[in-house]
Amino acid sequence: MSNLPVSEERLWEVESDFEKAFQQLLTQAGIANAYRSREGTEIQTPCVEIAFMLGEATEGYRHILKDINGSPQRPAYAGWKGSQLQFIVTTNRGTNGSQHKVFISKVRMQCQYYNLTKYWPGCTDAIAHAIADIRDKGTSYSLDSDNNFDITTMTFQVMHNLKDAAWPINL
Repeated sequence: MSNLPVSEERLWEVESDFEKAFQQLLTQAGIANAYRSREGTEIQTPCVEIAFMLGEATEGYRHILKDINGSPQRPAYAGWKGSQLQFIVTTNRGTNGSQHKVFISKVRMQCQYYNLTKYWPGCTDAIAHAIADIRDKGTSYSLDSDNNFDITTMTFQVMHNLKDAAWPINL
């Protein structure tokens, strides 16, 4: 894990950092084929694809940027509510269909807040991020009969913020 604070550019790589951190958690849980959205990698089943969509900035969490050259303190909205973390579990009925329920269980297990308090701080790409709450928002199922794929989409709602200690000292 790198030392805090991070660069300003890195601080705002929220989607990428969340997807990489959850990819690391799923890999540690035994899911070898965990892919990030927008990664451009050809997926192989059984697999889980991870997508993170940033929610609404909240006034409930602000980072106050230090006074620079006599200018007033400046707030930066650094917390979000309603962000969505989506996991798409895909298995092939003919070759690895029995893994479908196992992958769903492992995703749910890793998204329990009590597990995240234990494992999240050790994720390399979670260095600038704190999760305040995570909740199961819903699950949908579909069948791709052309490819014989079972597909379950699991969505979690996340409240999170940038850690105060992660902010660059030059801001």
